[in-house]
Amino acid sequence: MRQFGRDKRRGVSQSFSRDKEQGQNSVRRLIKPRRFLVMAMMAIALGLLGTIGWLSYRANAALDQISDSDDQGQGLLSFLTKPDDAKLKGESDGRINVLFLGMGGKGHPGGQLTDTIMVASILPDDGKVALISLPRDLYIPIPDHGFGKLNSAHATGEQAESGGGPALAKEAISDLIGMPIHYYVRIDFDGFVKLVDALGGLDLTVENAISDPYFPADDMISYDPFYIKAGPTHMSGKTALKYARSRETTSDFDRARRQQQLIKAIKEKAFSASVLLNPAKLTEFLNILGNHVRTDLAAWEMERFLELSRELSGDKFTSKVFDTAAGSPLTSRTDERAGYIIVPRSGNFNEFRAEVKSIFNEDDEALATIAIENASGTPSVGGNVALLLRGYGYQVTSVTTAKAVRATSRLVAKDAAAYPKLQEFFDDRFDVAPEASSPAPATDFVLIIGKDYAPTL
Repeated sequence: MRQFGRDKRRGVSQSFSRDKEQGQNSVRRLIKPRRFLVMAMMAIALGLLGTIGWLSYRANAALDQISDSDDQGQGLLSFLTKPDDAKLKGESDGRINVLFLGMGGKGHPGGQLTDTIMVASILPDDGKVALISLPRDLYIPIPDHGFGKLNSAHATGEQAESGGGPALAKEAISDLIGMPIHYYVRIDFDGFVKLVDALGGLDLTVENAISDPYFPADDMISYDPFYIKAGPTHMSGKTALKYARSRETTSDFDRARRQQQLIKAIKEKAFSASVLLNPAKLTEFLNILGNHVRTDLAAWEMERFLELSRELSGDKFTSKVFDTAAGSPLTSRTDERAGYIIVPRSGNFNEFRAEVKSIFNEDDEALATIAIENASGTPSVGGNVALLLRGYGYQVTSVTTAKAVRATSRLVAKDAAAYPKLQEFFDDRFDVAPEASSPAPATDFVLIIGKDYAPTL
C-alpha cells in the first residue's frame, strides 16, 4: 500500500511537471510572436524617428543655408511657434509678389548676372498666380547706380556689397513695376540641373524645334550645339537648362516662355506623391536647395507658400512675357554705350506698369478710375485701401480725407451699369452697392470708406 501511495504521488508529481512544462512551452510560444511583434514595432518606430530626425536635421541645415531672413527663428520649430494669424508680406493687401532669379553662379563667366528674371504674382484669396517674365535687356534706373540693363542689377548689388545683389534687384524691379517685391528666390545653373535630375527629369511638349549651333560651352569660348525636335520629350537636367537658356536662333522672349513652361512642370513634379513620400528624394532635394538656392523667406513663410502652392492648379496660372512686338509697351534700340537695349515705347514705364498691375483682369475693367475718400476716422485706412486696389491692378487717382466721419461706407458711380466685375469686387470687399449722384463724379467711382470697413486678411 505504501509503495502504491509513493507511485501514485510520483505519478501525480510527474504529471504536474509535464503539465507545468507544457504550460511554460505554450507561454513561450505565445511570448515569442508577441515579443517579435513588439520588437518589430520598436524597430519601425525607431526607423521612423531616425528618418524624421535626419530629415529635420537636414531641413534645419538647409534652411540655415537657404534663408537670409531676419525672421528665421528656430528653423522647423518656427512652424509650430508662429502666431496663428501670421500672414505673408502682401497677403493682407491681396497680392504677393515673389522675384525669381536664375544665374550662372560660381564657375560661370558673369555668374552674378541674372539670366532669368521672373515675378510670380499671387492672389492668395483667389488661388491664382501670374508668371511675369521681364526682359533681361530692359534698360532701367538702378537705385544709386545710374542706368543699366535689368540683368545687371543683381551683379551691381553684389559688387557693391557681398550678398547685396538680391536686395538691389528687388528694389530696382519694385520701382520698375510700381508694386512691392515682397520676397526673392535665387537659384544657380548647377542647382537647376541637379534639381531636375533629382525629380527624374521632366516630360514636356516642345512647341517649336530648336536648332542652336552657337549654344555656349561651359568655358564660354567654344560651342556646345543644342538641337531638339518639336513634340513630347523627356528632358534631363542638362537638357532642361539648355532649353531654358538657348536664344541665339530664337529670341530672349521665346526663352522666357520656355522658362515659364519649365517652372510649371517642376512645380507639378515636385508636389507629386512619389516625391513628397520618398525620404531619400527629400534628403536629396534638401542638399540641393541648401547648396544652390537662396531666399529671404523665413521657415514659416516657406511653409505658408507650400500651402498656397498645393491649392494652385493649371487653370489658375496666367503667363505674361513682355516682348517688343507691335502693341507692346516696350520697344528696342541700340545705345552707343549699352548696346542692344529695350526701353518703354512711350518714353516712360507708366503703360508697362499698368499692364503688370492689371494682369489678372481679363477685360477693360482695369481702365476704371477710382477716387478714395477716407471717412473712417483712421488716417492709415485710405492709403491701405489704395494699396489694395492698386495691387489688383485698378487705377486709384486720388486719396483724400473726408471732413466728417461716416458710420458706413458708400460707393458713388458715374455709370451704375458699367464695370460689373469691379462692382462685384467692391461688394465683396466693402459691402457697398453703386449709387448715382448729381452731378456725376469726375472719376468712374468714388469709394467713401466708413467706420464699418474691416480689412479682409
